[in-house]
Amino acid sequence: MAEYILEIDKKGRIALPQDLLAQHKLAAGDRLVVRSRHGRIEAQKLAMSHFEQAQISRRPVERRILQ
Repeated sequence: MAEYILEIDKKGRIALPQDLLAQHKLAAGDRLVVRSRHGRIEAQKLAMSHFEQAQISRRPVERRILQ
């Protein structure tokens, strides 16, 4: 198990280390579920259905059409 010390910025954000992102196959735009449980903070990649993935992948196209 790897441990990291991360700093929270003024807006309440943290940046995850690249090796952690790669290990868990996380990329920009992925969503995490964050829970507070038994005094711990837990994060888990949000599993999306194929329908939800298709909706997200179509959004940029729809935005271009509307502009």
